[in-house]
Amino acid sequence: MAQPISIKIRILAAVLLMATVAAGGALYASAAMTTIGSQYGALLDHDEVGLLQSSRFSRFVVSQAYSVYKLMEAKGSVQDGDYAKMLQKAKADYDENKAKTLDTLTVARRHLPGFGAELDQTAADYRAVSEKLDSALDLVMKDDITDATVVMADADAKITAMTAANGARIAALTDRIQAKAAALATDTAATGRTTLAIITAAAVLVGFGAMLMAGRTITGPLNALRDAMARLARGELDVAVPGLGRRDEVGQMAGTVGVFRDNALRARALEAEAGEARRAADAERARAEADRAEAAHQQAEVVGAIADGLDRLAHGDLVSRLDRAFSPEYEKLRGDFNGALAQLQQTLAVVAQNGGAIRSGTGEISTAADDLSRRTEQQAASLEETAAALDEITATVRKTAEGARHADAAVRKAKAGAEDSGRVVRQAVEAMNG
Repeated sequence: MAQPISIKIRILAAVLLMATVAAGGALYASAAMTTIGSQYGALLDHDEVGLLQSSRFSRFVVSQAYSVYKLMEAKGSVQDGDYAKMLQKAKADYDENKAKTLDTLTVARRHLPGFGAELDQTAADYRAVSEKLDSALDLVMKDDITDATVVMADADAKITAMTAANGARIAALTDRIQAKAAALATDTAATGRTTLAIITAAAVLVGFGAMLMAGRTITGPLNALRDAMARLARGELDVAVPGLGRRDEVGQMAGTVGVFRDNALRARALEAEAGEARRAADAERARAEADRAEAAHQQAEVVGAIADGLDRLAHGDLVSRLDRAFSPEYEKLRGDFNGALAQLQQTLAVVAQNGGAIRSGTGEISTAADDLSRRTEQQAASLEETAAALDEITATVRKTAEGARHADAAVRKAKAGAEDSGRVVRQAVEAMNG
């Protein structure tokens, strides 16, 4: 069984379709613009370059002739050394302009194949003019200004005719470039309009299709599900939930609503059962309250009787007992209370008997304690006398030790004197023997 298509996948498919249409339109526009760009690039690479080189050709030819006229005019008006330098520079400029003129014709011929015959004729005319200019330059360098003037007049006529033809060609080439540029601009605008129209139409179609699909598969079922939920909210639990058979997100939502409905039905049944249970509980609670009231009454009687017995006991009545019978559950308490009173009565009797014996023993202990106190005082007096005698003995011993130290010093002094006397005697004996 094929898996159902979810709403998310459907929306993504619609978005992907619109993106594909937009990408297709963009690719079409890109291809068209690439073609137009290539054509415009060819226009710039060929016609524009050819136009530029044709314009330079006329300028270089005129500059070449101007170099010759400049030398003719300067002849005789400057010093010979300066004229020689001017001649050298003018010859260099002439050769440079001649080389540039030839280069411009070559480049223009390569970029303007449609004007090949005209450019070949221009090249032939230029060669004739160049020969005239070379001849005039040679005559100027030979100081033959008159003949050079004649040659330059002929060259000027040819240059005028050649530059006029080149100017006409430049004008035609300019018109052609403008026409091609206008055509390319028109193509560009048409391509933009076509692309916009294609993308707009495709977007409208895709959007309309997406709206139809959404209305049939998304919004319609959702509206029906919303109505069912509103009826459930009003308590109509017998409503049929639409979309339960679907296996997409709408089906999942419908399943959730179905669970809500089933739970509401179960809640209603449970509520009815709870009502019965509440009524039974109320009856049971009434019986329990009656039982508790009866038990409280019995407890009050028991507490009152025990409180009365304790009050008599507090006033010293040890012979009274609880004679009135209690309910069966409290009868043991009455027996325990009476037994406790009997035991207390016996205990107090024993305490009374032992109290006399304790008083007798206490008198004997008091007499013995007085005798012990007198003997202790006598021993303390004896100890004080002994301590005084020890102090006197200590002082005597200290004096004896001081006298011993004096005697030791005297002995040491006498010993030193005897040793000195011995030396004197030995010295006298040695002197007499000597």
